[in-house]
Amino acid sequence: MESLTTIDIGIQVEINNNNDLLIQIETLKNSYNTLIADYAKQVQIIEIKSNKIFKLEQPLANEKNKLESENKYLKEQWNEKYNT
Repeated sequence: MESLTTIDIGIQVEINNNNDLLIQIETLKNSYNTLIADYAKQVQIIEIKSNKIFKLEQPLANEKNKLESENKYLKEQWNEKYNT
């Protein structure tokens, strides 16, 4: 059996006999559109920051690979020279 989960997304709607239903629906649509727009902005910010992190990590990864190769070469040279 599936359990239902509720999540508060910050939209409140109150419909009663004194309010026009169409106005309430329009208000709900506007709130939803605002929520979606804010979410899209947050996703864009996260993508931009992820790209910046990737650009910073690439030179470090390249340098790490270079140092590992140099270390391997130096160990081989040491072993050849001192027969260990």
